[in-house]
Amino acid sequence: MDGVLDARTWLTIVAVVVGLTWRYMYEPWGVINYVLGKIGIAPVEWVSSPNTALMSIMVVDIWQWTPFVVLVLLAGLQSIPREVVEAAALDGLKFRQYFTRILWPLLRPVALIVLLIRMMDALKVFDTVYMLTRGGPGTSTYVASMYNYVLFFGNYQVGYAAAMSYIILIIVNVFAIALIWVLSEREAKEEAEGKSDMVPELAIAADLNAVG
Repeated sequence: MDGVLDARTWLTIVAVVVGLTWRYMYEPWGVINYVLGKIGIAPVEWVSSPNTALMSIMVVDIWQWTPFVVLVLLAGLQSIPREVVEAAALDGLKFRQYFTRILWPLLRPVALIVLLIRMMDALKVFDTVYMLTRGGPGTSTYVASMYNYVLFFGNYQVGYAAAMSYIILIIVNVFAIALIWVLSEREAKEEAEGKSDMVPELAIAADLNAVG
């Protein structure tokens, strides 16, 4: 329980605070280069080099949102019926069989929802990029939201920025609709398989009850 509370506290960290913290850690005199120097590795220009700037932002984003993903997946794991786990243990299933036949099919809807949420977060990430690099060096960290910000507030291309916002919205909606379709198809397939396993008279009765 303490671990869950710690993870929830971790999630409340504001992205601006995260960006500032990692910005100081990425500095040439920051703690990361200090540790690297202690083990004999030359300092790295984490956010001032086009080769490492985008990767550095990805590390910060992963560090910030991994607790959220872990919490949601943990909730999905805890929702699996104990009877199913015990039956798998009694049958002597190996871990690979348990994962592919029981764990992943039950956890897949939760994983798809987390994937959708993280995909939307990745498309709209702005504050972390702004605090770390502000799109630089050059345009090497111009993610979609940062590029849109520069178009609107930097170049005053209001129409172009508005059009890009609609494109981002369409992309997110396409992924969301695809996810909902996958989940609905899975539920329909499971319902059909459940009916096929029933005695014919019981299946007919279930259909009549549904109609009634």
